[in-house]
Amino acid sequence: MARTDLERYNETYEYLRSVNTVLAQDVDQMVAANAMDKGALGGALSLKGIWKKGHVNRGQHKALRALMLCQTFYLQPPWARQEEFIRGDSPNPDGSFPTVGGQYKPYYLEWKLDVPTASIRNKSESAIKELISCYATIPTATPGDLADIAGGKVIEGESADYRTLSRTGPSRFGNMCVCYDAVRLWLFKAGFVSMKWLTHEGPSLIARTANQMLGEGVVVPPEKLESIPRGWVFNFHGGDVQGRSNKDVCHWGVSLGHGIGAATNTSDGEKGKTVVFKRGAGPARFGVFELRESYDVCNLKYPGTAVIRQIDPRTIPNLY
Repeated sequence: MARTDLERYNETYEYLRSVNTVLAQDVDQMVAANAMDKGALGGALSLKGIWKKGHVNRGQHKALRALMLCQTFYLQPPWARQEEFIRGDSPNPDGSFPTVGGQYKPYYLEWKLDVPTASIRNKSESAIKELISCYATIPTATPGDLADIAGGKVIEGESADYRTLSRTGPSRFGNMCVCYDAVRLWLFKAGFVSMKWLTHEGPSLIARTANQMLGEGVVVPPEKLESIPRGWVFNFHGGDVQGRSNKDVCHWGVSLGHGIGAATNTSDGEKGKTVVFKRGAGPARFGVFELRESYDVCNLKYPGTAVIRQIDPRTIPNLY
């Protein structure tokens, strides 16, 4: 006898709870808060037609449904926020961005969620469970983890697909990826933030909000620049000029220790000062470089005297 849609939902929920209890409870609360029909949700989780007839892998099926349930709640409205303009590669040939109600719409929301992509449905149960775990933080994440990610392998010119984005493998950056976008992605891959944070809080991370969202940290004197600890976030921003703070004129990245940093969209020169990239500087302008060289360039480009800040990622507020 075939299962009912409600039975399918309940089975999926129990599987999700076996992977992450807190995540399952959050989903349950969202269902209740929005008075959603569990039977209708279960119907949407049907895998009919996804595989060829005769494909039987119950664990894989359950895992895929649990991932689809997470995507249903966290990769589309109302959770995934649309009101902020996400800077990045345009999905349209003419370079424009899609809009909803006159507001810029994050390009990742253009991806259809109703049919799992081949790259997901052909994964093993354990690999799909890894994608599910991305909807929760890693409580044991450390600055060292963040440094390892920021200094790790990068693929440039290829934006991340949130449906398949995991914490393993290289970081993917579209062309001319903005510096704080890279920090956002690295915080996710290191486990400090979850996919839930990326789609709800992440769109609001822009130049004028970066210090509010990532923290003020501690001001570092220029002569102490090389002392920024490994795995801490660094921030160079413009100095106060005639009552204007100029914090929105900024550069963000991650310290790799010993005066070396990693970032995207790093300016490589100004008025005779240059940044010599030890690695990177492709289409996403990702690079590993000496913090001193980058600061000297920013100091010449920015209003006033550039300010240096260091931020312990464990102190960044409102991470989940």
